Amino acid sequence: MHINNKYQTFLEANSFILNIIYNILSFRIYLVTKRMIFQSFLRKRYRFHFYTFSIK
Repeated sequence: MHINNKYQTFLEANSFILNIIYNILSFRIYLVTKRMIFQSFLRKRYRFHFYTFSIK
């Protein structure tokens, strides 16, 4: 019983740590994808401006 209880607390601590790591990683991925989307949006806008200027 005691060993099982110890194992349970160990698992809970591990899941807590894994949850923190997962949150950090998902936040990182979110930031990177946001930056990539923003950069592609800027590039498209820039290209659009470039095309309009070249037409004029």
